[in-house]
Amino acid sequence: MKITQQTVDGVPGVVDKSEPVPSIKPLPLDLNRFYFRGDSNGCLLIHGLTGTPGEMRYLGERLHAAGFTVNGILLAGHRTTVEDLKTKKWQDWYQSVKEGYEELRVSEKPCRGAGLSLHWLLF
Repeated sequence: MKITQQTVDGVPGVVDKSEPVPSIKPLPLDLNRFYFRGDSNGCLLIHGLTGTPGEMRYLGERLHAAGFTVNGILLAGHRTTVEDLKTKKWQDWYQSVKEGYEELRVSEKPCRGAGLSLHWLLF
């Protein structure tokens, strides 16, 4: 490894010229809905407008590790086409939330909700 001092636009810095910077490949994101059975309270996770359950998965995994039962739902019209999403109204999204809540309620545990943006209001 060869480290040298270099000045760029009059600002000194340290540059490693021995190896090219490796390209970073992003990890694949699971965009599907998820349900993690836990031992304690339930938590319903609601993604944002034009989003997917994948944006809530990390939080869901952390909550599950803490013992929660977690349901990451997919709202109506999402992960489809723009044309399909345009046909959906707030009532369709509310129905998705209601169904997700009912899935959690079957476990007979108290349920909480968390969401991104305006979709949180559907809970």
